[in-house]
Amino acid sequence: MNRKPLKYEELVKLIEEGLSDIECLSGEEDECEIDLCEQRDAGGDISDNEELEVNAHEPTDLAEHSETLEDNETVPVAKKGKIGKKMQKNIYYENNELTPPTKICWRKNVTYITPGINWYTPPIPADIDLESSLHFFRQYFTKDLFELMTVNTNLFAVQQHARFAATTQNELEVFVGMHILMGNLPYPRLKCYWENKLRIPTIADAMPRDRFHKLRSFLHFVNVEEKPPECKDRFWKIRPLYNTIRKRILQLPLETKLSIDEQMVPFKGRLNVKQCMKNKPSSWGVKIYTLCGASGVVYDFIIYQGTTTEFNSDQVEIFGVGASALLKLSERIQ
Repeated sequence: MNRKPLKYEELVKLIEEGLSDIECLSGEEDECEIDLCEQRDAGGDISDNEELEVNAHEPTDLAEHSETLEDNETVPVAKKGKIGKKMQKNIYYENNELTPPTKICWRKNVTYITPGINWYTPPIPADIDLESSLHFFRQYFTKDLFELMTVNTNLFAVQQHARFAATTQNELEVFVGMHILMGNLPYPRLKCYWENKLRIPTIADAMPRDRFHKLRSFLHFVNVEEKPPECKDRFWKIRPLYNTIRKRILQLPLETKLSIDEQMVPFKGRLNVKQCMKNKPSSWGVKIYTLCGASGVVYDFIIYQGTTTEFNSDQVEIFGVGASALLKLSERIQ
């Protein structure tokens, strides 16, 4: 016979009348309510052999409650999902002494005043020749890097069984310099630099057109036949170039005003990490996260390559890719 559960006022009234052996309070609530209702309707008296302490306002102590658990019972564990990620975020904020976003108050209707920009000029050592940019170029493209390029370019041509005259370190330096000039004097086609009407002597006289295309086809930084079996790096073929440039920029002194953002390197060729971002000046290309200063100097950067990007996997799982890039590039800031 189904009966409605007793209300709190009814339960207190029964206790005042002499009810003292509610054994089912430590068991199931449904059984307790049914027994009380049946005994009240039957008009029977309830013996007061056991003592009962009821406090409806104070929660049961956790230590006392743990003693009543049987051996086969287990303490419930927090479920995974949004609740688990929220707990992980709070633990991360606490361990790293960060302010949680829920405690950050944003002001409304505040007029933003654009601060004045004071361009930062890094200190220049006295032993640098300001009349030549070759010294700065050597800081990023070292002789060891050109030597590595020479060996692997010739090796790749041999592996492909191609008719290719072995290149030299000096020729590759000219080859890179031609690309720098082409970036400042852009033409829609490479062959335009050697045509009679559009010819640029600085580029056309430095190297024949066919030789230039040969070097572009066989240029390599690593031995393609020595790829590690467990390598998941999509940029492993240019990793020596990446490491050399990044090693140099990590040696630069930081400014006081820094910014972290993403930028696109324009590229429309075939590449499995190429992305399209409509709101960028160059929609198609390779995305790079950069740490820059007010002067425009880059102090660190990360090439985005999807799930294999060198981010902390725990941070990506908790905060996402954008925040993980911010935390990664902020490690250098002190």
